[in-house]
Amino acid sequence: MTFGWFVSSLFAALMFKVDIATALTIAACLTPTDPVLSSSILSNSQFSGRVPKRIKDMLAAESGCNDGISFP
Repeated sequence: MTFGWFVSSLFAALMFKVDIATALTIAACLTPTDPVLSSSILSNSQFSGRVPKRIKDMLAAESGCNDGISFP
């Protein structure tokens, strides 16, 4: 994930011609999340009560997109 974050930030910096902090922020939004971490948030665990519903929905959508893209 860390390698993907840096590669995505490099592409963001080159494509959008932004500074490194902005490129790292864009890459953090685009880099896939860790499935183990997101499953602990999405399941009914002790951590799931602390996370707002909108963030749970975004994690579920991102997880579905990652699985859908990697399946073919």
